[in-house]
Amino acid sequence: MISDFFRSKHFDFCLIQESMISDPSVQLRLSSDWPGPSFWAPAVGRRGGVVILGSEAFRDRVSVWQRDTDGRVLSLLINIDDIYINLVDVYAPTSPAERRIFLQSLHTYFFPNSRFIVGGDFNCYDSHLDKLGSAVIDSNLSDFKSAFRFRDAWRSLNPKVKAYTWFSPDLSVASRLDTFMVSSSLTDQIESCDIGPCV
Repeated sequence: MISDFFRSKHFDFCLIQESMISDPSVQLRLSSDWPGPSFWAPAVGRRGGVVILGSEAFRDRVSVWQRDTDGRVLSLLINIDDIYINLVDVYAPTSPAERRIFLQSLHTYFFPNSRFIVGGDFNCYDSHLDKLGSAVIDSNLSDFKSAFRFRDAWRSLNPKVKAYTWFSPDLSVASRLDTFMVSSSLTDQIESCDIGPCV
């Protein structure tokens, strides 16, 4: 199912959070069904789990990769025409105290001398534009972006727009928790970044 969707959109990479897959045999079966490379940071029990699926064209372009042991971070170093891109998949904790520590230590999964694309569920926001209902801004996210000179890809293209990636069951509260951040040197190369349903 996801394979057909992935191919129809012609994606190079797909970043997945909350796979909730911890069983190695399930991971192996799903990996063998996928035609391209796949990278896993397994869930801890039924919590977390991040996965990066790559297209067949990138099978030999990932030179090195690493993951954490909590199923929250995957980091790939990709060589594209002698330019190194560090693609990082993130599933941040929901607890503010845990998330602060997570964001402060995330750089340990970054590869030096590369350009960064960091995507995933950060479980927080740093702008009132990214929240419907009560808003608690997380300054740790702003500090993280500032420290690494990251730009929010979607916000760069939509400076005043409100759109959300998470809704409460009664739709009274919504947030844009999912984000792609890029090195500031890549900002002018962003052609599109969309928020859409995934059913």
